[in-house]
Amino acid sequence: MYWESLAAARTAIAGAGLDALALGTANLLAPWQQQEQSSPRHEDSLAAIAAAVAEVRAFVASRPAEADEWLAAHRPPSAAPAATAALAARPLVERLRQRWLALTLFTRSRRPPPTPRSSAAASPCGDPRAEGESSGLGRLTLGMREEIDPPDFAIARLAGRQYGVVSIGQLRELRVDKSGVGRRVRSGKLHRVHRGVYAVGYRGNGVGSRWMAAVLACGKGAALSHRSAASHWGWLDATAGPVDISVPTHCGRASRPGIRLHRRRSLTSRQVVTRRHIPVTTPAQTIADLRQAVPGWQWRRAVRQAEMDGLRTGVATDGTRSDLERDFLRLCRRNRIPAPEVNVKVGRWTVDFLWRRQGVAVETDFYDYHRGRIAFQDDHQRDLDLRRWGFAVHRFSESQINERPAEVVVDLRDALGLAS
Repeated sequence: MYWESLAAARTAIAGAGLDALALGTANLLAPWQQQEQSSPRHEDSLAAIAAAVAEVRAFVASRPAEADEWLAAHRPPSAAPAATAALAARPLVERLRQRWLALTLFTRSRRPPPTPRSSAAASPCGDPRAEGESSGLGRLTLGMREEIDPPDFAIARLAGRQYGVVSIGQLRELRVDKSGVGRRVRSGKLHRVHRGVYAVGYRGNGVGSRWMAAVLACGKGAALSHRSAASHWGWLDATAGPVDISVPTHCGRASRPGIRLHRRRSLTSRQVVTRRHIPVTTPAQTIADLRQAVPGWQWRRAVRQAEMDGLRTGVATDGTRSDLERDFLRLCRRNRIPAPEVNVKVGRWTVDFLWRRQGVAVETDFYDYHRGRIAFQDDHQRDLDLRRWGFAVHRFSESQINERPAEVVVDLRDALGLAS
C-alpha cells in the first residue's frame, strides 16, 4: 500500500504541472525502489516517505497558485517570471523551497552505531535490528532537521542562487571545515566539479552551472568573458567547449580543465557586471574581447544583437541586422545609389531599407527567416500596409543579391527614378 500511495502522490504532483516536484519525488524514491518492497524491515521508512510526499501533495493542492509561482520563480533565467509575482510570493516560496530541498537533497539519515553481537541466542527471532544492525534507512521527516546538519540548509540556499554550485571558500564561511566537506563528498551531498568547487546534491550539467563553477574556480575578480560572455548575454549560442574566464592578473592562477583562462592585469571592476548572478564582462568589453576570438561573421552577429537589445557596444555600425542586409547596403554604395534609412519603423513594421522621399521600401529575405506560415502571413500583411501608406515594396532574395546583383541594381534604379 505504501508504493501505491507514493505513486498516487507523484501522479498528482505531475498532473498539477509541477514537473520539478515530480522529478524531486522520483529522485527521492530511487534508492528505495532498489530494495525489496515487501521486506518488513523497511516498513517504517516507507511509511515515513509516504507521509512526507503526502504532505507535499496536500501543501500543493491547498495552495496551487503559490505553488505555481514557486515553480515559475525557480525556472531557468530565460523563463523568469515578472519580478512582482516573485516578490509577492517570497515568504511562502522560501518556506516551500527549504522544505523541498531538505526532502530531496539530503535524504541520507544518520545511522545508529552498531552494537556488538553477544551470541546467536541474543536474537531468537532472527531480527537483524535486534542484533545491532541498522536497516540503513532511518525515519524520514519532511523538515529533516534531526537528520541534517544545520549548515546544510545554508548550503542549499546558497546553491539555489548559484546554479547549484558552491566554492570551498563559501563553505568555510558557512563553518564547514575540511572534514565536513570530505564527509559530505563521501555521502553524496557534494560532488566535485573543479578543484575547490562542488555541485550540491547532484552533478548539474547545465550551461549556467558550468559558467558559475568556472568563475568560482578562478577566484576573486574572475568573470565570464569572450565567447562565453557573448553566450551569456544572449548574442551567440552556447557551446560545449571550454569556458572563457578572465582574471585581473598575469600570474598566480593555474589553468584548469574545461576553463580557458585569460590573464589580464588591465581588467577592472568597471569592466565587470553581474548578470543573472554570474560575474561577466560588460557588453562593450565583451565585444572588444570577442573580435579576436571568433570569426568575423559571428562578431558582427553579436554586435547587431547587442544593439537590438539596446546595449552600448562602443562600435560604430551601419544599423544592419544580418550579413545579407550588409551585402545589400554595400551593393548600393558600390553603385552610387543614395543611402537609405536602415531598419526604420513605419507604423507597426520595421522596414529593412527605406527611401522615404521616393516612396520605396526594400525587404531582403533569408529563406530561414521567412519560411513558415506565420512569417508568410506577416510578410504579406507588411507589404499590404506599406502599399496602403504609399510605398512601393521590392523584395530581393539572398541569391539575387549575391549571384545576380546587376539585376537588383537595375530594378532598384528604376524604382528610385535614377538614370541607368
